[in-house]
Amino acid sequence: GLLAAPAEGPPAAPAEDAWLDAALRATLVPAFTPRLWRRFRDAGGTPRELEGRPDPGVLARRLGTDPRSARQLAAALGRAEPRRERERAARAGVRIDGPGADTRPDVLDQLADPPILLYRRGALLACDLQAVAVVGSRRASPYGLRVARTLAGDLARAGITVAGGLARGIDVAAHEAALDAGGRTIAVLGSGL
Repeated sequence: GLLAAPAEGPPAAPAEDAWLDAALRATLVPAFTPRLWRRFRDAGGTPRELEGRPDPGVLARRLGTDPRSARQLAAALGRAEPRRERERAARAGVRIDGPGADTRPDVLDQLADPPILLYRRGALLACDLQAVAVVGSRRASPYGLRVARTLAGDLARAGITVAGGLARGIDVAAHEAALDAGGRTIAVLGSGL
């Protein structure tokens, strides 16, 4: 997930909507990892192939998995409820950026296993491409906290967005210092919604 300043975007196009539902189905199944998602897309997979209860044979071919694993994935995908996940996100004021969304940072796709979806509240601005992550121990020493605050404050005053995990300790100290300096901060949560 990603938190920043509020903003709304245009509604998703039908094709983008279909890919978002497919991606939601995939992310609701823990065994459908970002690596499998990429393999599915690279093999020419379509959103329709993940609807309802997917064909295990198609999944086995697209994912390069054995028939047993494909049957288990198909069953789990058939139980996934993307509409319910969208509703939960909407109630929480969270936007879900799927594959190809114009609001999804391109830099994510440079990762070896980029996240399938990006849950976020707020806007990503052009200036956020100039960001530095400041993360560290939850049980930081007073010296560590002082360094994190100094570093994050200096970065924010220089117009650089400070990113972190929002964990207690170094992460929170960096976020607070960036905000105190009048800068932008982005919290990236590994847990999603």
